[in-house]
Amino acid sequence: MNKTTTTKLSPGKLLFFLMWGIIILLILPMYLRVIWVEPVDYNNGGIGAADFKAYYIAARLLSRNENIYDTSLQKQESVNLGYIPD
Repeated sequence: MNKTTTTKLSPGKLLFFLMWGIIILLILPMYLRVIWVEPVDYNNGGIGAADFKAYYIAARLLSRNENIYDTSLQKQESVNLGYIPD
């Protein structure tokens, strides 16, 4: 009689592999997108875009010795630069 051995996957190991599969196939790509794509997506108002726009507008106002806290000047400068109003 030929006895064959079958390797059973325990529920713990199955859960372990399923969790790592979910992390690698689903969560990791979403996390990488949030890290590398969203912050530099200036057209959709990413995080980096807001900081860049604010610093650039303030620098232009400071170069003309204007008040950087005046919201009307900030709005006018953003229109002059061609930024879409929020």
